[in-house]
Amino acid sequence: MTLSNIGLAAMATALLLAGSAIGANTAPKVDTAPKAHPDLDRAQTATTGAFAAMTAAKSAGQFDAYGHAVQAQDLIDQAAAEEKLAAEANAKGAK
Repeated sequence: MTLSNIGLAAMATALLLAGSAIGANTAPKVDTAPKAHPDLDRAQTATTGAFAAMTAAKSAGQFDAYGHAVQAQDLIDQAAAEEKLAAEANAKGAK
């Protein structure tokens, strides 16, 4: 591997990690229809609350051991996205 390839690989890794950290600082949206999907709406509200609690804990310096807080926030984002997809599938009549 040449020095320029190593530099490119390092830059790509840094950009990927930065993108992950940036995404983790954006709270998931509650975007289900509460009347049509009350359970999914409650789940999304809880997910948003969990994200806010993680952010507050990080801000207070309670933890971020080895990046686990950011990783947890990424997983919360994934959960929120799945909740939205579940609501959309339910709206289309999927069981």
